[in-house]
Amino acid sequence: MDCPKLSIILPIYNGENFLTQAIESVLKSTLHSWELILVNDGSTDMSEKICKEYCRKENRIHYISQDNLGLSAARNTGFSIARGTYVVYLDADDYVERDYYEQLVSEAEKEQADFIVTGFTREFIHDRRNNHITKTRWDRHFLQSADEIRAESQKLYFYNVYIHVWNKIYKRKKLIENNIRFDENIRYGEDVPYNIQALTTAESILFLELSGYHYICHNIARLTNRWNENLLNYNCEIYKRIRLHEYIKWQILDSKVAAGMYLRSCFLAWEKATYNQKFDYPARNKIIRQTLLFEETKEAIEVLTKYKVNIEFEIYYGIIKTKNVNLIYISVIMRKFFKHLLGR
Repeated sequence: MDCPKLSIILPIYNGENFLTQAIESVLKSTLHSWELILVNDGSTDMSEKICKEYCRKENRIHYISQDNLGLSAARNTGFSIARGTYVVYLDADDYVERDYYEQLVSEAEKEQADFIVTGFTREFIHDRRNNHITKTRWDRHFLQSADEIRAESQKLYFYNVYIHVWNKIYKRKKLIENNIRFDENIRYGEDVPYNIQALTTAESILFLELSGYHYICHNIARLTNRWNENLLNYNCEIYKRIRLHEYIKWQILDSKVAAGMYLRSCFLAWEKATYNQKFDYPARNKIIRQTLLFEETKEAIEVLTKYKVNIEFEIYYGIIKTKNVNLIYISVIMRKFFKHLLGR
């Protein structure tokens, strides 16, 4: 049997409500040379039945079932049997437009870039109000030297190289040769370390204007605001990893990307703590004060003091550098309020 051009790895955990849409979007793809690998990560709903029904109908779909080991483990399991020249990841509650994978593979074959990033369409799903849709996209950029990458890393969109794996396409051979896998000990933000590994071996980066991947944000899931005791330390670790990577790979001394992403992650962590019933007002303020004392927080503020940054990072920087716990707490509340008004 000929190897497909594209292996699509789709991990599943209790996805019965939206899994069909994801699979159907692949079946409707204008790209014909693909395989879809469904990895059931210990689902307790009807996901397995849905997967097996599609396997019976389509021989390009493969199914694996395993105990609940987490998203990283499910992706690694799918990759272990992938045969495609290229690999992409698709989340079970997302879907793709008909020509997205065809265009993505065409660009990968034509340009032979080591690392390829696309835009995406984000859909915020609400029960009692209209859904809100935004598009993240940029002009086409093909960066083929460290000098070009250094210059482009100063721009707003560049941080997209680190976040998400589902808007990227990877050469399977390169992943195998460099032993690039997801860290199965990480249950939050696992995409960033994976992309850092891939970027470490990349000499060129291609940004594409495509936005045919639909990233679905369900309001119910977002309202849970799960707090993880390791969240603050993990944010610090990711900050240090990005800084080290950019210094070693591209000789970037002060990473605006790492600093901006870190301060944003502080706000996200504070928001989770603020809206988690586990914490009362003093406990939430204690978390904020703790974060302000981190060396990573001080370094990030120092870096962003030196450079002009985009308005979002500038707001985070301006508020955090005051070190006023009450102002920060109010800002977290206001940020959540405006997100709600915007339907996000």
